[in-house]
Amino acid sequence: MDIEDFIAQYGDRGRIILKAIYEETIYPSSDTKLGDFSFKSLKRRLTNYGLNYNPSPLLRILEREVGIIETSYKSSNQHWWKVVNLNLLKRIVENRLHENDPRIRLLRVQFYSIDPLGVLEYLKRTSRKKRLLENDKRKFRTIVFDVLPIIVRFLEDTEEYEEELSIEREMSTQILDLAEMLSFKLSGSANTSRRHSLPLETRGIGENSESISDKRYSL
Repeated sequence: MDIEDFIAQYGDRGRIILKAIYEETIYPSSDTKLGDFSFKSLKRRLTNYGLNYNPSPLLRILEREVGIIETSYKSSNQHWWKVVNLNLLKRIVENRLHENDPRIRLLRVQFYSIDPLGVLEYLKRTSRKKRLLENDKRKFRTIVFDVLPIIVRFLEDTEEYEEELSIEREMSTQILDLAEMLSFKLSGSANTSRRHSLPLETRGIGENSESISDKRYSL
């Protein structure tokens, strides 16, 4: 089976798997490198796309029948692959999703330069906490002022590319939704803890307000 047959047989699911493999290879979400991508990192990327299915059957076909990937490491709890022909994979992904437009390529590079998967994972993890520490609050403020404006501009700039950049736009929406939910959570906890200690005059964000001194953001 060649890669065109694979796409013809498995349709949208096959295209999404190929796209996820390509993006995980180009923009890895893990610092550990025992290959181009792992099962866990690929599954996490698919989840961040808003998809919830097991990629194992299609990975076996891509390895054993198509031959575009091969196992680079395997243990009892890890499985890594490397891409045999990255140029072919790139050409298939770009041609199939009409992404040869340099404007789309630039928008994608800009989007992944802010580590959206890392931001999304951090927001998900933090939103599950019952109590946020000061370090959590600092990191969240950095995301709000440094990352969210970029996300909003990305959504505005990609309105005409909804199909080509649908996954990136969906991730952007998830980031905004989670950030909004966390801001409500912080607002509620602040109101509760400071109900009897607020001064008569407070300074907010804007003119004459103090700037955030710590802009460092580390996931």
